[in-house]
This record gives sequence, structure tokens and C-alpha cells, in this order.
Amino acid sequence: FVPVDKPHPPLNIICEFTGIKKLPKLPMVRKNFSKANFEGVSLTLNNINWEKLLFDINIDIAVDKFYNGVNLILDKYVPIINVYKPNFPHWFDGNLRRLIKKKRVAHMIYKKNPCPATYAFFSELRAKCKYFSKQCYDRYLYNIQNNLSTNPKNFWSFIREKRQTNVLPSSMSYNEKTFDNNKTISNAFADYFSSVYKKSQFPASQSSEFISQSTVNISSIHISLAEVFEGLTNMGLDSTYGPDGLPPIVLSKCCYSLARPVFALFNKSLSVGVFPTLWKTSFVIPVFKSGNRNSISNYRPISKLSSLPKLFEKLIEPKLSCSFINILINEQHGFRPQKSTVTNLVVYLNNVLGTMKNRGQVDAIYTDLSKAFDSVDHEVLLGKLKTLGVNDPILSWIRSFLTNRFQQVKIIDTISSSYKVNSGVPQGGHLSPLLFLLFMNDVKSIFRYCKFSLFADDLKLYLTINSIDDCVRLQEEFHRFSNWCKENHLKINVNKCAQISFTRKNKPILHNYSLDNHKIKIVSSIKDLGIILSSDLTFSEHISYIHNKAMRMLGFIRRQFWNFNNIQCLRTLYCSLVRSNIE
Repeated sequence: FVPVDKPHPPLNIICEFTGIKKLPKLPMVRKNFSKANFEGVSLTLNNINWEKLLFDINIDIAVDKFYNGVNLILDKYVPIINVYKPNFPHWFDGNLRRLIKKKRVAHMIYKKNPCPATYAFFSELRAKCKYFSKQCYDRYLYNIQNNLSTNPKNFWSFIREKRQTNVLPSSMSYNEKTFDNNKTISNAFADYFSSVYKKSQFPASQSSEFISQSTVNISSIHISLAEVFEGLTNMGLDSTYGPDGLPPIVLSKCCYSLARPVFALFNKSLSVGVFPTLWKTSFVIPVFKSGNRNSISNYRPISKLSSLPKLFEKLIEPKLSCSFINILINEQHGFRPQKSTVTNLVVYLNNVLGTMKNRGQVDAIYTDLSKAFDSVDHEVLLGKLKTLGVNDPILSWIRSFLTNRFQQVKIIDTISSSYKVNSGVPQGGHLSPLLFLLFMNDVKSIFRYCKFSLFADDLKLYLTINSIDDCVRLQEEFHRFSNWCKENHLKINVNKCAQISFTRKNKPILHNYSLDNHKIKIVSSIKDLGIILSSDLTFSEHISYIHNKAMRMLGFIRRQFWNFNNIQCLRTLYCSLVRSNIE
């Protein structure tokens, strides 16, 4: 013992608290769809006169009546369960849980009456808990490994848990404020995510000078009953649901009974040019990007739509896409069949290497649009669609689809207040990529001298440089692109733009490009769609990057899964996490 310091004597305070009760754990009430009587649900749905219920009324009222009818039936045939937050890891068995409770009691007895007998009893229970805990965990690992082929979802859930890819901290900060519970954190995320949206500034009657002339004539779309039935059948058996509360398992199991009313709702919506209000709300899940995990601004939103509106978009998208297949520019490689990051880089590098082989120089400017998908001005997009030849009622339907949408941030079972989405194309659906490509499509008409390449919103413009005059031309092209962005209410992030000169000359032509008096940073290598390109195109830096990334993942596997003994599981981990980076 340390001797007592007389000038600073210790204080020994004993406090007894009585009558303090712990707050009871409130269960989460959920429908147990795995135990539902879907045969009873289907039979009852068949007895409803949907034609009488849904026809000749407002589309929003029709959708509300549909959900009310379905939910009343589900309340009857789907049992309710109370889900409590577990006190123990899910791999603990009942015997181990009881043993741990006994150990806690023994520890309390020992603290109140410290003596060899009470300590021996507590120590014996502690040793048993350690032994049975190891047994339970080994059994859990054995089941995970051996059930890989039958239950891969459980296996990859375990892997994600080890990687901690989407675990939110218990305390987070935003705007110099700290939040420490799910409700306040979810509302803080809602404030941050809503800040990127902006109201339309563009009158519907105007149009950009760069918009193409009308080339298609689309006014109506019809969805067949067979398409709806096939879509419902392929929904899967997932029991998680979006804001409408209707999970895919219900739509799939009851596809025969639900196909006709869903078919009626879809086509009624298209014919009147109105997208149902109930389907305009989506959940948003925060996903970490990089930096400090405790900072809310370092997360991006991932949207989760309800199942029926997602199916609706899925059925409409190919009918719209086939009309625009010959209109979309070849330079756009994003969200298109038979095009990808690979085709983008192949075309781009083929042009660059062709010049470099002749001892030439290619200057490239890599642009960055801030929140491009979320910044799409609805009126600008609708004006472009009208000019392209999209007419009512489909044009009105797209307007209704884009506007007056709402989002809610969801963290576990906590949902934030809803906020309005004033701009952008809806995230998570099937139509949004096509709408964004059409929004960007007229950018080709502004360039006169340079070549350019697009992958969604990632645009790079480049030109062979033979003299300083070519540098001036490329600067002019960059200025035209900047003006196009301003007309379309997109913002270029100057700090993330970069320029690079591809050449093997000893004395290349040097020029620093600029945007609104801000110099673009000059780099000797740049990451382009996952590939690191150096100015001499030797790829040594990219090879080193991939090697280091693969070795980090190999180290992760060796650290976290040293106790795996199933060769098939280890091979799956290696191929998925290590080899996928190399190939």
C-alpha cells in the first residue's frame, strides 16, 4: 500500500442508493411474416372487388384504399411478435446465459461478503463461463462455415460485422453539436442530407441553347398484366420493408391475388400522369465515406424505396430506354448496356496512347460536379425531356415522379422527421439513371476542339497539345463546360478538379488551366474510375496500389479468421476480398 500523504489525506465515501428502478425494456412490435398464413391472405384478397374499389377515383385515394385493404387482411393472418434487444451475443445458448446470470449473482455476493468461500464459488462459475463461451463460439463458427452454401447471407453478415463497414458510433457531431442517441443522430443526419437540395430556379417555359432538337415522340406507356405478375413473382422472400410497410415476401407469396389490383394502379397512374404520393417517401441509410467516423458530414445517404414503386419504375424503364437508345451520346459510358468503366478507359487510353506513341502530348482536365445527382434542377430536366419529344401524360407523370418527394433517415428502428427533396433524381430506383443521362446528354454540343469522356457525372476533357495555342483551346473548352454547368444549375468543385499531361517528352508544353480565376491543381498521377494513371502511363503506381490493397485484405483475413478451418470458406474469402482486387 502507498503510505498516506498527511497534507492530502484520502477520502473514503460510501453511498447507498435504494429504491432506484431500472427502466423496463420496451419491445419492438413486428409482424412475423415467416409465420404468416399466406394461403388465407390470398383467399381473402381474391374476395375483394378491386374494380369497384379502385376505379373512377383519384389515384392517391385508390392507393390508400389498396393499402388499407391489404393491411387489414395482414393484421388478421400475420402474427405479431415482440422483439427485445438482446443482452447477450446471438451465439450464446440458454445454458451459457443462465450461467452468466449465476456468475453475476456470485460476484455480487463476493463483493458484499469477501471471503475465500465466496471467491471460490465466483471463480468456479467464471471458469465455467469462459469454457462454455468458447464452446458456443466454436460451434457458431463451425455452423457459419459449414452452412456457406445453404445460408450465404449469414456468412457475409458475419464478415461485415468483422469489417465493421457500417457501424455508427454512439456519439456523433454536426455543426459543432454532439448527439448521443439514435433519435437525435437520425435528425442530425436529416438536417445534413437535406442541405444539399435546392429549389428549382428555372422557369418551365425556357430552355437551354444547348438542348437537342426533338427526336422522339413519347406520350403514353402501358404495362401488361403479365409483366406485373412476373415482377411480383420475382420479388423474393425478403421480409424487410420500406416506408409503405409492405415487404417483398407478401407481394411474392400473394402474386396471383395482387397482380390485378397492382396492374390497375400502375396503369391508372400512367394514364392520369400522376405518381402516387404514398410512393414518394423513402428511407435513407447513412453510409460512411472516409475521414472521422464521428462526423455526420463524412457520410452519404443510401436510399431504400418501397417495393411496389420500385417495381413500377423497373417496368417503365425499359419502355423509355428503348426510345432513347439512339439519342444517348457514345461518349457516355455510365448506366448503359454493353458499356462500363472498362469501355470508358479503353476508348480514352487508346486515344491518349496513340498520341504518346508519336512522341506527342495530351493534356486532360478531370472535372468534379458537386452532388450532381442531387442537384438536378427538375424544371431544367423536364424542359429537356419536352424538347426531346416527351409529351403528356408521360411528361406530367415524370414531373409528378420527381417533385414533392420526402425522405426519412433510418438508424436501426429509429426514424427521423421527414424532409422535402427539392431537387435531384430519386436515388435507389430504376428510372433515375436514365433521367440523369438525358439531363447530361446535350453536353456534347458545347465542345468544338477537344474530346471528352463521361461516366455518369464524371467528365474528363482532353486534347492533343502541339503548341501553346492548343492549351488555349482546351482552356476555352473548359470555360464552355463551366458555362453549361451554370446554365444547368450544376456546381463544379474546383478544389477536386485536376489536370495532367500525358507525355514522355523531356520538355513538355506547360500550362496551368483555371476556372473563374482559380488555378486547377496539377498532378503527375490521377485515379480514373479505379485505375491510377501516371503521366507516362507506366502503371507502376497502380500496380503498387493494388498490391498494397490486396495485402491489407490478406492481413485482415489472417487476423480475423485464423480460427477458420473450412477450406471452402477460406477460398471464398480469398477470392472475394483479395483476388477480386488483383484481377
